Amino acid sequence: MYRCYKRLIKIIVGVLVVSLISLSNPQNRVCAEGEYTLSTIAEAVQQINDNQYLIPLYLTGNKGIMGFRLYLNYDNELLSIDSITNGLVTGGGNFASDLGPEESASTLSVLWNTTEDVKEDGSLMYIVVTVKDNTTNQISIGLSYSQEDTFNEQWKDVVINCNDIVLGITAKEDEKKIVDNDNNQIPATVKQEIEKHIGNEEENKYIQQAESNILADQQIEKIGIKKIKNAIIRTLKEYNSKSISEIREEDEEEFWEKAKNNLIEFEGVKKGDIKNLNLKTIADQVSITDDEYYSELDSTATDEAKSEHWKTIVYIIAGIIICMVVILVIIIAFKRREKRNE
Repeated sequence: MYRCYKRLIKIIVGVLVVSLISLSNPQNRVCAEGEYTLSTIAEAVQQINDNQYLIPLYLTGNKGIMGFRLYLNYDNELLSIDSITNGLVTGGGNFASDLGPEESASTLSVLWNTTEDVKEDGSLMYIVVTVKDNTTNQISIGLSYSQEDTFNEQWKDVVINCNDIVLGITAKEDEKKIVDNDNNQIPATVKQEIEKHIGNEEENKYIQQAESNILADQQIEKIGIKKIKNAIIRTLKEYNSKSISEIREEDEEEFWEKAKNNLIEFEGVKKGDIKNLNLKTIADQVSITDDEYYSELDSTATDEAKSEHWKTIVYIIAGIIICMVVILVIIIAFKRREKRNE
């Protein structure tokens, strides 16, 4: 009898050991209730200019997601990330990245969350990158995620199969062109599923938003972020406000017009340079700290503007004097001719 019990115990222990080994193997892992796998993929990448690319990152297999944190890993000596904007899936809720104005890191995180499940496939975000090394022929951005920050509305884990972004960049200079994802490990079925969402009307809205941010970055670089901040701060103080969000909707048009005038009057920006400027769009890219708001505004730009203003006045007066002298000379010459004719 004792031998039978001993044999039975050995069998039970053996079964438990086999079960534990099986469960510890990631390939045999069974998802918990509410847990499922989604896939990310970069498709229909656009070349903006000779070294800048717009990368749409799509999500497929979505049965419901309420939040995530993604990590982007890359070689910052080869490329820089210029902007990250939300997409169709992340159009609502809170979308943020730790991308700074002088980004120099090699890892960035993107955090998104909302109040209920989003259950559709489509774009997660749009990433704009600039290739620093003209000799490189490939963009590589590793993708990973934080499991504790990735969940559905039941607070269950959502697994994301992060497919790295690997792009061959052989397009000609100044030619806007679609670049294929060279990551051969992505299943064809995943690519086919994503292709359904490329180029539809809803997605185009987010592409336009990403492209407008590219234009905003170019305008910021041209005008100077310090001048833009100064103009916005001056205008906010005129409205006794600390934040743009405090400006009433009915006052917005007037507010931005005054801000543009402040750029000209106090910051020395030429009127022609901001003729088609959408300062409201640019302001979305500019953050103003409390220290900047309360500090005394840099007078250098103001002095330059005043100098330019006085130069303009001097030129106008000089022009008027020259015109009067010319008219006077003509009148004298005309009178002398009349006297000779008499």
